Amino acid sequence: MNFRRAAVQRDAVPVAHVSKTGHTVAFGEFELFAERQEKPIAQEIRPFAVLPGSASAFNRSDQR
Repeated sequence: MNFRRAAVQRDAVPVAHVSKTGHTVAFGEFELFAERQEKPIAQEIRPFAVLPGSASAFNRSDQR
């Protein structure tokens, strides 16, 4: 996680989404915001392994 600034006296609000999925890997983007702030205080882009039989968790339309 890359921290950019401090969240001084504020709650942290996480936001995450899957940015790209393939047959064997998915990429997730995560941002952490200080409450009522537009700029993120931290950011992460992380790959995840897609295990056999688990791809339906991403609601992919090309799965059979």
